[in-house]
Amino acid sequence: MEGEFIKQFKEFLKAQAISYIEHKVLTDTPFLNLYLPQLKLIFHLVDYKTLQQKEFPANLFQSLSVQFSYQKIQILHIWEDVWFSRNHLVKSKILNYFKLNKRIPGRSCNVQKTDKAVSDSFFMLNHLLGSTTNYYKMGLFQDQKLVAAITFSKSRIMVDGPNLYRSFELIRFANSMGNTVVGGLGKLLKHFITLHHCVHIMTYIDLDWGYGESFIKMGFVKVGYTEPNLFYIDPKKHLRTYYKKTDKTVNQLSDMVKGFNAGSAKLILDLRKF
Repeated sequence: MEGEFIKQFKEFLKAQAISYIEHKVLTDTPFLNLYLPQLKLIFHLVDYKTLQQKEFPANLFQSLSVQFSYQKIQILHIWEDVWFSRNHLVKSKILNYFKLNKRIPGRSCNVQKTDKAVSDSFFMLNHLLGSTTNYYKMGLFQDQKLVAAITFSKSRIMVDGPNLYRSFELIRFANSMGNTVVGGLGKLLKHFITLHHCVHIMTYIDLDWGYGESFIKMGFVKVGYTEPNLFYIDPKKHLRTYYKKTDKTVNQLSDMVKGFNAGSAKLILDLRKF
């Protein structure tokens, strides 16, 4: 019998007239997966019941994401806790794949710097990981309304043989919920590159949400992966807590649901001329 999470997710797709093939593609997982061949997209639905009943390797989600990325198929690992705790944002991210959000032309927006308060507030509302430490902040504004934002780190001096160069990290990017700024990421990136004369940018892509197709189209290259993160979920509150694999307190979490995410892919944009 399907749980509430699976039922709600299917009802959401049905309401948007989104069709799919059920449980046909990912054969190495105990979780339900829905395949949309027209978009080369898979919804991998990670529910509490299966998490509690089945054993699976820590790298399962990452290995699936990497394996199917070679076929240009994106896997979205939709976790039950995220579905319930950030429901509107999850729906907005999914609708973006089907071009069902409000689409705002990037050319109609102006690039402006944002301060810490504005940036933090925007990412807490519009990014699944919230806000985090950064240095450079800017956004796209339409009619004085912030519709997309991006943050970067300070530059770091890197050594490549006899050559020194500055590298920046792209830390966060997000559209405002329910909106998609067409060409927004590219416009912000181009502005930052021009403003700071940067020739090297790196970023991390959350593999729970695809393999970074939009970044790759702009010239980013995948250079590695981070290990999957261990966490425990409170199924009643839909809250997750991250732990190190060696943390002794994990033995006290008998009422929690254990999980490993897909980790991240490390991408770089190298504009140096040799």
